[in-house]
Amino acid sequence: MGVLHIMPDHELGGGGVMIARLLQAFAEIGETEGHQALLPANADARMREVFAGLPHRIGAFPGRGSPAAMAADILRHAKPGDVAHAHGSRAAMAASLAKLARPRLKVVYTVHGFHGLAQPGPLGMRRKIEHLLARRVDGTAFVSHEDQALAKAHGLRHRGPAEVIENGMRVPAPAPDAPRDVDVLFVGRLVYQKWPQAFVETVAALPRIGGQAPRVAMIGAGEMAAEVDAMAARLGLENFTRHDGLPSPETLAMMGRAKALAMTSRWEGLPTVAIEAAMAGALVMGFDIPPLRGVLEPDADALLTEAEPGALAQRIGVMLTDEARRVALAGPLQTRTLERFAPERMARRYRALYDAAA
Repeated sequence: MGVLHIMPDHELGGGGVMIARLLQAFAEIGETEGHQALLPANADARMREVFAGLPHRIGAFPGRGSPAAMAADILRHAKPGDVAHAHGSRAAMAASLAKLARPRLKVVYTVHGFHGLAQPGPLGMRRKIEHLLARRVDGTAFVSHEDQALAKAHGLRHRGPAEVIENGMRVPAPAPDAPRDVDVLFVGRLVYQKWPQAFVETVAALPRIGGQAPRVAMIGAGEMAAEVDAMAARLGLENFTRHDGLPSPETLAMMGRAKALAMTSRWEGLPTVAIEAAMAGALVMGFDIPPLRGVLEPDADALLTEAEPGALAQRIGVMLTDEARRVALAGPLQTRTLERFAPERMARRYRALYDAAA
């Protein structure tokens, strides 16, 4: 049984990084054959770099394009009895279409956050799509208990096994004496979900430290980049740098230099960036959304605030001026995330789900 991992987006985000890590995790537990990622024809340079050295092929479908074109590519590359591992709802729609033409194809759907149910606006069609997928796929993985609870709240009835499998990852550990020369860091696409404007407002409200403005870095690109840059200029931010996206090793290295990572997302599935930063020793803080709270427990009350930039700025400011307290919270958080999100555990649980679905 082969496994074809379907990547629906052409821009590298948390889902693409997770697929690459899953392929690597399978190799680490001895499954070096049978897994392959199917990437869009227009996969960006950063995605191609992340998948270099991992089993993958470039498909003929465009990223975020027609599920029908993606389904045709799945049929070209998957054999009867294979598993099409669909990452996200668009990929699950495509794999379900392919299954209509090839019933022996097994489909496993990983819900990387119910983005369709979380976005503003009428839910009618989005809810119908998720109900349809729940009845068409052979197995479902939620990356967080919060996604599982949302499925239950919307009355989704899953045809096959459905369980929580949290993303696993491993990041390079910074040297114990490495400097923490970035006070506050943001990592994420500059889109509505991540609310980058709220981050800019937050850092604009931070107090000066020793007479100096905090050192702030943003890593991310997207449709709101011009608005974010204009906002930062209008607010007169000092010691502020935005990178239009960095290679993964450089991003992880920046996390190892950060004192705090701030997340202003409106919603998440499983906040991969928060886990990476915590593993790198940064203190993760942000707006209080259930998936982020789930990662930061039992210290969530000390690290999260209401969705209001002034409140978050005040909380971050306290941590930046009290290094002993910041370290006392960041150290145990790092230990907990390293244990909980081990990649080998993720790979073995997915192997069991594939077998159950088949």
